[in-house]
Amino acid sequence: MNDGDKTKEEIIRNWCLRKLANFITYVGLICTIGVPVLAFINPEQLWLMTVFAFFGGLSDFLDGRIADILKTKSLFGGTFDKLRDKVFVVPNLIILIWVYRWALKDLPTWLFTSTIILACSISFLELLLFVFAWIVAMKKIPIEANELGRIKMSFLFPVIILWL
Repeated sequence: MNDGDKTKEEIIRNWCLRKLANFITYVGLICTIGVPVLAFINPEQLWLMTVFAFFGGLSDFLDGRIADILKTKSLFGGTFDKLRDKVFVVPNLIILIWVYRWALKDLPTWLFTSTIILACSISFLELLLFVFAWIVAMKKIPIEANELGRIKMSFLFPVIILWL
């Protein structure tokens, strides 16, 4: 059966299935951007930030699995997923520290300093990894997500959600 034999509905259905994992990544990106935006607009809305962070984490879990099941992995999807991970981690660490700095002031000096250094180190490494991944993607060299990256993100998402 070639494309001429397919009905319009089948063509649309196939196109939607091919784009499903990327759509889930888009939703996750919107949710992850929502967390720092809400932190600036109204820091008291912790429940809504937690919901956004939860769905951002859930989308990270689902998009790769769906791409595997539907066999729709792509260089764009992998790079876009990495972008969403970095958008979740870096701004949220920086903004949450800034918005809730009043709570950090009560910590002992060594713990406060350690928290700031850790957040800055994680942010710098995440940005460096993203720049590297983007350069590699521009050269069209596929990089598969590895198990260590999945483990890292499976720890970072709950930590940020708990932090909220």
